[in-house]
Amino acid sequence: MFESITTSQSDTLLALMGAYRADARAQKMDVGVGVYRDKDGATPVMSAVKTAEARVLASQDSKAYLGLVGNAEFNAAMVKLVLGDDGGAARNDVRAVQTPGGCGALRSLLDLVALARPKARVWLSDPTWMNHPVLVAASHLTARTYPYFDLATQKIRFDDMMASLATAGPDDVVLLHGCCHNPSGADLSDAQWTALSNLAAERGFLPMIDLAYQGLGRGLDTDAFGVRCMAAQLPELLVAVSCSKNFGLYRDRVGCAMVVSKNAANLATAFDRLLGAIRGNYSMPPDHGAAVVACILA
Repeated sequence: MFESITTSQSDTLLALMGAYRADARAQKMDVGVGVYRDKDGATPVMSAVKTAEARVLASQDSKAYLGLVGNAEFNAAMVKLVLGDDGGAARNDVRAVQTPGGCGALRSLLDLVALARPKARVWLSDPTWMNHPVLVAASHLTARTYPYFDLATQKIRFDDMMASLATAGPDDVVLLHGCCHNPSGADLSDAQWTALSNLAAERGFLPMIDLAYQGLGRGLDTDAFGVRCMAAQLPELLVAVSCSKNFGLYRDRVGCAMVVSKNAANLATAFDRLLGAIRGNYSMPPDHGAAVVACILA
């Protein structure tokens, strides 16, 4: 059977990681992977994480499955962290599910898109994180690009971006970086987010926001301006969140997928199909990292 397949295209980032590990020079520095390192090149466990882990270990009395949605306390805490407190009232326009990292969230949401719109086009920024097109292809969707960053001027090509996305429509998904754009580091201003949200409302395309660095740009709330703006203004929104960077939980694979809809019936159906896609993939998410985050945010 396997003689009929060929090797996959090499992932340059993973290749760089391998070259770094194999290099014996003491002065080596890896600036390619999105992992925090101190002056000694180590990636320490945050003190808040260690404290939370001790509390989780002391209080946890079972390793039974938590179900497809994962840790409910974690999901509620992530909705509050990402979308805001909303005056302390429970939101009825969003459903959230714990996922194995940000990639798990992205893949699950893309699988949902493939169920809803098999011929959907997913628009990716140019440039974007190199795993975005891989995930789109894995969900059997078509990728397109929109201009985002000018290497020569080191500025966002916002006018070009808006002109390109003005051709998108109701069958399109536009993948946006919530903050700390990877790889450019150039973020949209609040005014630009508002204009982009207006365009999405006008053209009818569905934004999907990849929020992997909340709190590491301008601050927890300011980094969430774009996602909160779109959640408030648009009828539908998809959000993929990673806790790898801001909680330092890289290897524990902690993420969250959110579906936002102003239509209660559509929200219930979409979330049901999202859980169905998850059941056919990894099924149950690991709890440890999510329990740690829930403890920290409690």
